Amino acid sequence: MDRITKFPLLDETGQEIVSSLEEINNSMGDYIASNNPYYAYLEDRKIGTLLSTEITKVRDYGLYERESLMAIDLPKCINVGIKAFYNCTALENVNLSECINVGPYAFYNCEKLQNVNIPKCTIIKGSAFQYCNFKKIDLNFVEKIESSAFYNCTALECVKISNTETMCVLADTSAFQGTLIASGNGYIYVPDKLIEQYKTATNWSVYASQIKPLSEYVESEE
Repeated sequence: MDRITKFPLLDETGQEIVSSLEEINNSMGDYIASNNPYYAYLEDRKIGTLLSTEITKVRDYGLYERESLMAIDLPKCINVGIKAFYNCTALENVNLSECINVGPYAFYNCEKLQNVNIPKCTIIKGSAFQYCNFKKIDLNFVEKIESSAFYNCTALECVKISNTETMCVLADTSAFQGTLIASGNGYIYVPDKLIEQYKTATNWSVYASQIKPLSEYVESEE
């Protein structure tokens, strides 16, 4: 099978040296073969933790199905594309402290994902975190959550929404289906002054009994 000729270097232990996603994307983008997507020709070399203060966006399918990826720390990244980390089944920790947009299926089936830091995210696209395993997520500035965003995140028991300026739009009730919130064993915390609006808003009203004011939130000791 034809192979990509350019690729990030490996160190003496065989660990992949990833200094910039642009380097990876360029190497993938240079190769076009038959009707198969570019990522089909990538070897899943040992990445471990993807750490960079230079990366500002992750393109569509950027690290699709990279089974060796265990952690992401991209403090300057503002956009995560479609299926960017789709089916990265070993991924446990994500830090995207400046990210404002998480694309469709971005972390779909990242079944070991336990910690997600996206405090500035304003929009979470459809199925972005479907089938993930974290218990809690803080959404300080979120303005819209699309359908199936957290579908079947079976451990999800706490969602914090801190935006006091604008009510978050819930595009579809499927966003929280299959979670502990949907089964009545988890809660969505919203600004006190907006709680009644959330409880009666389109789609949010389905979860009215599970919506609580932020003033009642108590940090878990776990």
